[in-house]
Amino acid sequence: MRKMLACFLALLMCCTGLTAFAESLTLPEVLPKSYFLEAAQQDYPDWQIRRASYYISGRYEGESARYIEISIYRITDSAIELLELSTLINPIREGDDVSWSVSALIPVEIVSGAADDLCAMTAEEIFYDGIGASFTNAARNLLVPSLRAADESVTQLLSCSKFLFCITENSAGKSILRIAEWDGSSYANVVATRPQPHLNFLPAHSYDGEMELWLSEDAVVYPRYDAEVGWHINHFFINDSNLVVFQNRIIEGEIEEWYQDNNSEHYGRLTLPHSLTDVDFATFPQTLDEVLAYMDYTGVACTAHDDTPLYAAPDGGVLAYCYTRVPMVVISESGDWREVQLGGDADGLRCWVRAADLAFGADTENVVCTFPTHEEVDRAQEAVSFSGKALPLAKGCAWWMIGTMADGDYLMMFADNEEIFVGTAPASAFSGIGETEDDDDWDDEDDDW
Repeated sequence: MRKMLACFLALLMCCTGLTAFAESLTLPEVLPKSYFLEAAQQDYPDWQIRRASYYISGRYEGESARYIEISIYRITDSAIELLELSTLINPIREGDDVSWSVSALIPVEIVSGAADDLCAMTAEEIFYDGIGASFTNAARNLLVPSLRAADESVTQLLSCSKFLFCITENSAGKSILRIAEWDGSSYANVVATRPQPHLNFLPAHSYDGEMELWLSEDAVVYPRYDAEVGWHINHFFINDSNLVVFQNRIIEGEIEEWYQDNNSEHYGRLTLPHSLTDVDFATFPQTLDEVLAYMDYTGVACTAHDDTPLYAAPDGGVLAYCYTRVPMVVISESGDWREVQLGGDADGLRCWVRAADLAFGADTENVVCTFPTHEEVDRAQEAVSFSGKALPLAKGCAWWMIGTMADGDYLMMFADNEEIFVGTAPASAFSGIGETEDDDDWDDEDDDW
């Protein structure tokens, strides 16, 4: 009996503890959504509500910080104006005023005389739900007359805070993507593609400076906006090939995967027109080989075999011995010697290599990497470049072991987007040093799964 009572008390205490733990995880009590909808309507009496949603971001006084976002719109004779209202709701109690953070989306101009038709429609008839303001088929052909020709109908329309995305179809059945900014009174800096066989963007993955643009069931491109170069395509997916474009190379595969070899990296400059205004998707490459046909390999080289020496000067002292397929750029020539640059100008290494130890240009595609693998990294340690800059070994397998120094340290390379860092790191920072990664083995493991 005592044992049964003890078990019962233990179970009761456990349940009490679990209840307290569960209560600590519950969201704070908040006012109903209707309270905030009424506040928005009072503060913006001439506007209509199109959607409202909650989201959690960060902490507030030891609990989850909970926000409400309310999207409102107003129809004038010339445009649909759009605002996003948001506020932290944790501290608000019954009777409190609501202080809104307000952001505007780009206004959407209305076809002359169509304002009354839009006013007669409900929010659900005008807008799709989702990020930004995405317009329905019933509404979008009453909009954006200045962004289309007379023979074009609007197939997609999305307003964001910085850009307006619009796809139209002309009388020949061709699709045209236009991206516009707002200068305060009209659309400005309008970028347009050539007429294409088919274009369709995914609204859930398209907002302001990024877009997911489908060309077909097997081809997707990812236009990005950069203040220096404008809208361009730096990432595309074609027939199971996922390619990311940089100024000095193309990466095949997901950039986040960080393989411990560079067989998936193709060095050179892509000459394929990939600004949004120049690209012709009708003739866009459909295979990796077709993409590589547009590569300019001028100056590209890599080590052709293991134990390739790097020299401080022709016939000078050896700086390091490198593994196969260490990428570099040829700076100058002197007889049988090549002056090369490993990595970037700021944190790279300039040295000399015998021409016989290198592969050049397109031949680098046929060289197989032999960088050793490592399982664990002491992230508290650093790699130090030859210019003296220290970089923490914080990204683990993103670091490549490209060679060994005379003192036993490793010569390391870290490719982070456009910048390539080269430096040395102590051998003590790494454990589980293994043979070169076998890409086929990775594929086999995936197949087993």
